[in-house]
Amino acid sequence: MKLAEIAETAGGRYLPLTPEGREIREIQDRIARMEHRQVGSRFITTYEERFQIPLSLALGALILEAGLGGRLFPRREQK
Repeated sequence: MKLAEIAETAGGRYLPLTPEGREIREIQDRIARMEHRQVGSRFITTYEERFQIPLSLALGALILEAGLGGRLFPRREQK
């Protein structure tokens, strides 16, 4: 299937380019005559979970506490 046939089937028009480039002007004119309309858009926010940093700090504190075994702040015996 040739490009001209595809364009015709789709309701469009095929313009082969020539060295003079007259087709470019025709394309610009056709675009300028097209119906202008407002196209809506919407934003989608994708959240990325960042729990790894606080989790690693908490695990590091637990490992540090287990490694020190209460030697950093020894408990006083109550009388």
